[in-house]
Amino acid sequence: MNEFQGLNVPLITIEQFLENGTGAVECDNIQGGCLAAEHLIAQGCRHLIHISGVHETAMPADERAAGFREVCEQKNVQYQVVGTHAYEYNHLEYHEVLEQLLLQHPDTDGIFASSDLIAAQLLQVCAKLGRKVPEQLKIVGFDDVNIASLTTPPITTIHQPIKEMAATAVELLVRAGEGQVVPSRTTLPVSLVVRGTTERKTEGEDDKAL
Repeated sequence: MNEFQGLNVPLITIEQFLENGTGAVECDNIQGGCLAAEHLIAQGCRHLIHISGVHETAMPADERAAGFREVCEQKNVQYQVVGTHAYEYNHLEYHEVLEQLLLQHPDTDGIFASSDLIAAQLLQVCAKLGRKVPEQLKIVGFDDVNIASLTTPPITTIHQPIKEMAATAVELLVRAGEGQVVPSRTTLPVSLVVRGTTERKTEGEDDKAL
């Protein structure tokens, strides 16, 4: 990004690596894609789709697709990666593309969405089309923002350690401001949070959250 060239101050970014930046703090997106695919496969899914990032823009989140692909190929499970477009991303509106995806691929039994927002809209599309979640389709999101625990059923997701990432970015900024050398890239691990979109509730048992 040219607007940052020539700045004489430290620049620490979060989930966005810049060649001319001082440092970047990211979550382990590859690990997130692996965890999502492994969980869907463990839950019996054999026809998987990953709804990925924006075609037109390279993002660290694109690495989620790499982890997803790796596991699916290792397990010899049918999969595809479907990118979205800048229009959906900028307007936060995915209903139409999600509906077309489900209609075109009716045998899909597991979807890894690149955000909890997409996963929540996918739940709405499933309700419209009469697709039961998790009985007919299991869903994993990414981020673990508030919406993931407020939907019905609540969304199984990959927890992104936002607070830890922010704290690390501030620490690096302070150190860089003091003249210390800081790492150009810092990656923090993610974790799987299991909720109702992949785990069927048994009688008398509450939804599990790991």
